[in-house]
Amino acid sequence: MTAVFAWMAGTRIGRWVAMIGAALALLTGAVLIGWSKRGQAEAGKALEGYKATRERMDDADDFGDDADLGRRWLHERGKRDGDL
Repeated sequence: MTAVFAWMAGTRIGRWVAMIGAALALLTGAVLIGWSKRGQAEAGKALEGYKATRERMDDADDFGDDADLGRRWLHERGKRDGDL
């Protein structure tokens, strides 16, 4: 292994190989960091979506044990225009 480092330091082509290797290592590191940051941002967006959904669920009307009331609410909701 020491011979490889001595060759890289001692010859012109060795120095070029070392510089190219270092540049590739830096480029690879930058790409991996970018992917990591993008993954973190996407995870943050997913958590925000979960939070909003959870808040809507918590704020939803509670019909308790009255199944008829829930059935009437669903029936009226189905009559509204513009809903899915």
